[in-house]
Amino acid sequence: MNKLIVVITFLVFISLCESHSVDHINIPPRYADVQNQIANANSSTLVCTLSMRVKSCQTSNNQIQCPSVAQCLQEFSKSKDSYGSFAVSIPNFLFDSSYLCSGVVSDFNITGEILISSANGGNVYIDCKESQFLEVTLVGPTTFVLQGIDFIGCHSPINGGCLNIINHNESILIESSVYVYNSSSNGNRANYQGGFINADVGYISISNSTFNENSAIYASRTGGGVIYCSNGTVDIENSNFTNNNVQGANAGVVFSENLLVSNSTFDSNYAGTSGGAFYVNGYTSILNSVFTYNKVSLSGGVIYSPYGIIYITNSYFSGNNANNVGSVIYGGNITIENSKFEANTGVAGGVIYSTYQMELPTLISVNNSFFINNEVYESGAAIYAYCSDLNIQNTVFRGNQAQNGGAIYISNSYRDLEINVTSSIFEDQTVSKSGGAIYISTPYPGNIYLNLFESIFLNNVAKSYAGGIYFQQVPISFIGGLFNGSRSSEIQSGTFYSLSTTNINIVSFSNINEISVNYVPFYDEAYFSMPKALGAFGQCVKGYATIDEYGDVISCKCYSGGSGPHCT
Repeated sequence: MNKLIVVITFLVFISLCESHSVDHINIPPRYADVQNQIANANSSTLVCTLSMRVKSCQTSNNQIQCPSVAQCLQEFSKSKDSYGSFAVSIPNFLFDSSYLCSGVVSDFNITGEILISSANGGNVYIDCKESQFLEVTLVGPTTFVLQGIDFIGCHSPINGGCLNIINHNESILIESSVYVYNSSSNGNRANYQGGFINADVGYISISNSTFNENSAIYASRTGGGVIYCSNGTVDIENSNFTNNNVQGANAGVVFSENLLVSNSTFDSNYAGTSGGAFYVNGYTSILNSVFTYNKVSLSGGVIYSPYGIIYITNSYFSGNNANNVGSVIYGGNITIENSKFEANTGVAGGVIYSTYQMELPTLISVNNSFFINNEVYESGAAIYAYCSDLNIQNTVFRGNQAQNGGAIYISNSYRDLEINVTSSIFEDQTVSKSGGAIYISTPYPGNIYLNLFESIFLNNVAKSYAGGIYFQQVPISFIGGLFNGSRSSEIQSGTFYSLSTTNINIVSFSNINEISVNYVPFYDEAYFSMPKALGAFGQCVKGYATIDEYGDVISCKCYSGGSGPHCT
């Protein structure tokens, strides 16, 4: 069987005998294979032209005229063994929905690429006037390419406001795909899944396109305000998504198995349950993108992916909101590089709320990023780590606000946790209760291993206890951390909760400016005469010591009545 190339573009009026060229179609590099096939099409190419002049398909001189895309596809299926390729090249025009939309194609059996496009370099404007653009049921692996089309007025009473691709064969599903390039979708709706597209395919690519005010109206469990592709990967680049929504369900923009996003913006999208922008079951990668004012009624203001893997690089998140937890991310394993999170709000986990996966440990990894002025009503204005390990380095937390855990809240652990927060800055966090910078909840059966090497904590404030770090059960190990200006309403609990440190050796020391790095916590408060070392080794009672970076007492200058093995 010849591989078939089907190109569908648009025209209101054209004569049956007029010839057409496809050489000028601007297909982006990702469509290079399709472009080459079209360029090499021979004289046996069958041309289909959309025309308002005809009420049914007509054929003459290797060309077809049909009143709708669906009828073109049906005609191609009838002749698929008689021609080497299929193509249509038509100028732009505004089409009436009665001629163009409301098309249903069952058992579509052409294997190949189907290009649906504007032909003369501009975009074609399609108003479906409350009907669906196209529904296709595949029986063979097919690639659809939509290029240069501006959709409005699409509505499906079920799935896929503009485009619904149905596929009941898993092997065909994996090999099928949809590409949308240089197009737009405005105000299109589905009652259930995919306000713009619902597709049983393995891959959807969105490039250089805009999506505004699309919605899934009555979705109760699934959703996808723009795209629903539950078994495939959605790949988005250089595109904008604004004011898309799903009511009473998930994913204001995309519901998919995997998701790739680059160089795109997402603003003011909304979901009625989870995932203000995305609901992803598998892998998520976000690069060089901006997310502002996305919102969700429950969890995951931008991303909801409790069992997935999330990578975020060089991206910006501001003003996102969750009425429950995870104002930006609700997820399991999360890696963030070179990104900024600012002024996001919610109940808990103002940026990240990590989930607990009984089978596998989860990890939040953050490098060279900023968490600024995020705010939650309850705990963890930046990060709420529920039974997750943390690996944070070269990161700034500034001006975040919560009840507990101004920057980070570490919840009850059913296993040992590794909390590594190194070479980072915590400044000006404020909490109405405890743990100005970090709160470690208790009780928990697992051990906490806390490493704050070369991290600095400045002027963090708790109205109850521990402007620095709140814990009742002392971490099994506690490395590093330099605390200055921490405050709480109880003067003895400025940095740490006083009752939690009663059995820990604390030494005042005078040589902090001579120590370049410290392996035990150093802290200084407003009423101290000099800084203290938590967990120091050696005694200096009623005096002050000289210590090394490991907290070992080298010498002790005793006050009157003081004592110590090194007392002088």
